[in-house]
Order: sequence, then structure tokens, then C-alpha cells
Amino acid sequence: MLGFYDYRFEILAMLVHISIWKKFTELILTLFRISVPRIEPASGSAYASNLEYPFADEEFKKLVAVLRLSVPYTGIIMSTRETAGMRDVLVNLGVSQISAESRVTPGGYEDNLVGTPHNDKLERQFSVLLMK
Repeated sequence: MLGFYDYRFEILAMLVHISIWKKFTELILTLFRISVPRIEPASGSAYASNLEYPFADEEFKKLVAVLRLSVPYTGIIMSTRETAGMRDVLVNLGVSQISAESRVTPGGYEDNLVGTPHNDKLERQFSVLLMK
């Protein structure tokens, strides 16, 4: 979860871990997936609303590009909580998997009957905060 600590340390540690796997195993790195969720503000959570290590959009874009270049055959998964605009940008930078049609609202699947449109008026579980 990006935003709990300095992302550069977290990503460097993950890439070192991957390099050890590559060196000492015969596993194919296409079997691995990297998920890049960002912590988002949540109602009732003072911590998530006042992050010590905020993770801005521009840093997020650079991170996805670096991951794609570092581990070209490994899948990169992006959270459904990102905005449509951010999803469009990140897919072009290297994200290979998105949770399509996932609903992150409380009660988001209650009206999931065939032919029943989703109630978009439900409150979001987390707000998407655009940081600069």
C-alpha cells in the first residue's frame, strides 16, 4: 500500500527481492504480479487523511514506468479506486491489469441482478484524492 512509508524504499526493497528470485530460482517472472494500490482518505481515519508520506500522481506515473522497465514480463495491477483519467495514463505507462467493473462502494453489489443498473449514487468507500 503506497503512502504508509517512503515509496522509494519500498520499491527498491521489492526490486531487490525480485532480483534474488531471478538469481536463485528457475521460476518464470511472468508468474508474479505487482499491485500498486495507494492509500486513500477514509471517513473516520485521521491517518489516511493526513499522510506522512503522500504519494502524488506524478510519482505514481514514474513508479509504474520504472516497474515496467525493471520487470518487463511481470504483471502490474492497478487499483479500481484510481480515477478513469489516471487509469488511462497508467495503462499506457505499463499497467497490465485492472479490476474491471469492480465496485468499491459500500453495498456496491446489492443491486447486482441481471439487467439492473448499478446505483451510482451510493457513497464511495474511499475518496480519490488528487495530490500534486
